[in-house]
Amino acid sequence: MERVTKHTILDNSKKSEYIKILLPFMYFTFLLLVIFRDFSIINVNKYIFVFIGLIICSLSNANGILAFIALITPLHGGLSSTLITSIAFLFYLIKRSKNKIKYTSLVCFFIITIIEVFSSIYGHFDIFNFIRFIFYFAFMIIVLSDDSSNYNGKVIINCFIIGFIVAVICLIGQLLSKFSLNQILSLETRLGDTVALTGVKTQNDHVFFNSNDLGVLCSITCLLSLIMLKNKKNPFYFVPIFLSAIICIMTMSKTGIITYLVAILLFFIFSGDNIYKHIRNIVLGTIFLIFVIYLVYNLIPSSFDGLINRFKADDISSGRNDIIIAYFQNMIDNPFRYILGVGLNEYNLIVKAIFMYGTFLSCHNAIQEILVTWGIVGFITTCCLFAFFIKTWKNKYKPVLFIQWCPLLIIFLGLQAGQGFSQWNHMHYIIVCFMALTLNINKKEHGIG
Repeated sequence: MERVTKHTILDNSKKSEYIKILLPFMYFTFLLLVIFRDFSIINVNKYIFVFIGLIICSLSNANGILAFIALITPLHGGLSSTLITSIAFLFYLIKRSKNKIKYTSLVCFFIITIIEVFSSIYGHFDIFNFIRFIFYFAFMIIVLSDDSSNYNGKVIINCFIIGFIVAVICLIGQLLSKFSLNQILSLETRLGDTVALTGVKTQNDHVFFNSNDLGVLCSITCLLSLIMLKNKKNPFYFVPIFLSAIICIMTMSKTGIITYLVAILLFFIFSGDNIYKHIRNIVLGTIFLIFVIYLVYNLIPSSFDGLINRFKADDISSGRNDIIIAYFQNMIDNPFRYILGVGLNEYNLIVKAIFMYGTFLSCHNAIQEILVTWGIVGFITTCCLFAFFIKTWKNKYKPVLFIQWCPLLIIFLGLQAGQGFSQWNHMHYIIVCFMALTLNINKKEHGIG
């Protein structure tokens, strides 16, 4: 019996050592293939990434699976992300702690699911989109309602930051295949939309972004990097902080710039514990922004001028106000829709077909999107769900500094000028932002504990 036990321990030890070597290799291979593909060095079939993702998820524990999801979140547009997420979700269900899912989150999940199924009466119902949404939505709910698992937020956030850096490298690589570096710096087109810049359709084949989404991603990455810098004192985090500032300006995204400035402001105001440190932090933040603006103005004046001109436009909302008013007017004219909405599944087509709203444009405000798609019932359910998440994590990781809540504030602010749950990867953004609450930042210097 003892001999069997010893052999079992040795076998498990060898297996653990094997996994420690293989996992970093698989991560490195995955990212290297993404970069080589986007630099047009080699052609990579999209299912190769799915296969590597399958191996990574099979070898990882629950925390490792979340870290992998965080890594691919910034690369979402250039991968078969729905398939990879579905695989990751199934492995996560197997490997997570076996605690029961909380009753509150289950009720909220079933209410939203019933609303989605009910919306099929309008005809525009894609069963595959419905299944994809359920996978993403259920994944978020299970992760954020679990009060027993101890998540390794440092690893998960670091993977997200690395994913951002690789995404930026890929965008630059795609541009270098068409333009010289000097031409890239003088481009007047917004960074992110590689279709507009290169004329090549890139969905699932290359990393791409909506420019506003890229701007918000820069804001989240910057704030998470600042928090990690405060936590770890590692100079590596200056790279994503500086890079996110440059890229954010190159997107010429008003939403991105506003959320970025709010993120910087929140961090430098609330990261100190006395007046002296508050003033010091504000001065440092101001110097950093001045330096970035000076650098951008001299190196990429076209982006700087383009951003200024966008803020000078007669309609600073870029048509969002008209979209918001039109959708609300449509809902007022059809008050029954205010109860359950029209469902998230292709809702813009439903509104056009059933209620004769003459545009295919999606909602450009996350709160309105919930009201239009899930109605008052869905809006109340969503508020209850997130209140439950916040309460669960506040109790689980207390005490928590205010700056650790700021990434959530930034993602919710950024979504008010774009889409919410209809962009499924935003649910992964929310998971990553919650991970900031797990960081054990020195509370004593803040008068906590």
